Amino acid sequence: MLRVFVRLLIAWVALCLAACGTSADSQKVGTSSGAAPCWNGVPMESGVCPPLNGSAALQWIVPQTKSGATLTCTLKSSTDFSPVATADEIQVCEWPGQPDVYVNVERYSDRNVADAACHRVEDWVVDGVKFGAAGSTGSDNYGERWWCYDDSPLVINLSGPLASIQSLASELVFRTPAQLRDGHL
Repeated sequence: MLRVFVRLLIAWVALCLAACGTSADSQKVGTSSGAAPCWNGVPMESGVCPPLNGSAALQWIVPQTKSGATLTCTLKSSTDFSPVATADEIQVCEWPGQPDVYVNVERYSDRNVADAACHRVEDWVVDGVKFGAAGSTGSDNYGERWWCYDDSPLVINLSGPLASIQSLASELVFRTPAQLRDGHL
């Protein structure tokens, strides 16, 4: 009787592993090869990551670059950054080899305040997925470009010499709205 039970158990485990290892859901949350890391580097538990919070979360949100350049970032309070800034936290990042070019990740207490800080003039769409809205301003030599997520009180801002930001804007790779919502890749 024990042999039959053990054989049935082994067969059930093998079937489960075969089915679980190929399901889209298990691949999406990384359960087929262990828990996916959350934004804070801690493995996801029960398919859930903690809410994005603090400088580590802002650092995780900083866009990557297609060229592999690593942005050097510092957390600033809004009053340290600008007397008129309304963000609760700002991650100010310098682009290596690009003097006076900055990528800022700004977190606001509420989405309405973030919307007011963003110059929303066009839809922000990446690979057919609407992320939010975008906009830009510029003068003779200096410009800014904003990307504002629809479902999150976050604004990403690229600022610097106009010629530089026009060419560097397409180098940024952003977290998707789903990654921000779920807190993992």
